[in-house]
Amino acid sequence: MITRKDYMKDSEKLHRAYFAQFATLATRQAVLRGIGKDAILTSKDESLNDIPLRKWDILVGYPGDGDGTVPRWYCFFPVNKDLIKAAGEWLSAGILIDIAKEVAKQIREGN
Repeated sequence: MITRKDYMKDSEKLHRAYFAQFATLATRQAVLRGIGKDAILTSKDESLNDIPLRKWDILVGYPGDGDGTVPRWYCFFPVNKDLIKAAGEWLSAGILIDIAKEVAKQIREGN
């Protein structure tokens, strides 16, 4: 496991592996449904930034409102939440989008 502390020491080298470790088969299926294989394969941007941010936001949803009405660790986007917590990471839309984009990159690369 790559911890958040490890990641922060060398984020450039560890970025993809760090976020990939939190993905599951269900994550891949959600990305394919929510973003679409065509959009992923036709993206010209290395970071997939030509796919509108709104699509990524809708895909990952909101990971909890923090006011006690929705538990902070409650989220519909399928990721390994236990591993995220064990790595010292927290759920946020940004983290979930990074995971989703890593999965999309793997799809684009044929992995």
